[in-house]
Amino acid sequence: MCTSHSRTQFSSCNDRVSVDRGIHQRSHLVDRSRRLSACPVCRKVMLAKSINNHMRIHSGELPFGCTICAKRFVRSHDLDIHMRFHTGYKPHSCSVCGRKFAISSGLISHMRTHSGERPFSCQDCGQSFVVSGALKRHMHIHTGVRSCICSVCGKKFPHASNLKVHMRSHSGEKPHTCSVCGKSFVQSGLLTTHMRQHTGEKPYRCEVCGKGFRVSDVLKRHTYTHTGERPHGCQICDRKFANPSNLQLHMRVHTGQKPYECEVCGKRFANASNFKLHQRSHSGEKPYGCNLCTKKFACSTRLKDHMRSHAVEPS
Repeated sequence: MCTSHSRTQFSSCNDRVSVDRGIHQRSHLVDRSRRLSACPVCRKVMLAKSINNHMRIHSGELPFGCTICAKRFVRSHDLDIHMRFHTGYKPHSCSVCGRKFAISSGLISHMRTHSGERPFSCQDCGQSFVVSGALKRHMHIHTGVRSCICSVCGKKFPHASNLKVHMRSHSGEKPHTCSVCGKSFVQSGLLTTHMRQHTGEKPYRCEVCGKGFRVSDVLKRHTYTHTGERPHGCQICDRKFANPSNLQLHMRVHTGQKPYECEVCGKRFANASNFKLHQRSHSGEKPYGCNLCTKKFACSTRLKDHMRSHAVEPS
């Protein structure tokens, strides 16, 4: 008996027929081709039932609107996912640290922080990334393309999303608000980091000493305390720093730049901490109080000096 024409159960359709397997499988391909449709605008091929949703990309139609923030979407499914950011519903949990996510892709990306997997690599420099979007943004370093221009200050950006966030520096808009303390932020990522102050979450852990951090960049700088690495060097005096912000502050020694000006007396300062301390000389604010007496001080170092006056001299 020829096996190619035997009565066979096909897993794709549960049909049990006496027919050549190749002929039967081609019947499915023909059936599928009838269910496909090409977009008349961009010629992308998709299932016919998806064409209406796809056409809204070209027409700009957004029929599904959020009743809380007025943001609108092409598909009802996208609105359902969006609503989770208002309700706080996070159905996807990390099996390692318990962190929860509103969408499954967020959990998939997060799991790579535990596994160390960085599947998206730059073909130019070899740097790798956890998510494809980060690689896409990185590529603009090599191409230099900055096609999105701010209409207010003329600054250029590689992505429309970067420009959108930048425009908030002009408008003052801070759409991402903390549900605990009410503090608002320009970017959702800044809110996510801020929330860790309330939850105590420190997802980034040093492999050498086990110390945890709320932000990955802080962990990266911390590792330099173990390695002694100082990758940020001054091009004028060859002094090196572990932190890029410290290099930026150091450069003001060479340039003489003092961007912080007191509105009361006009005195200028190179760094924000000295400027803030100076402002207390006008306001009289003394936030550092001694817990042994009633004295208060404008800065922490003066409180430390004062505490020595309470120390008992050895007899």
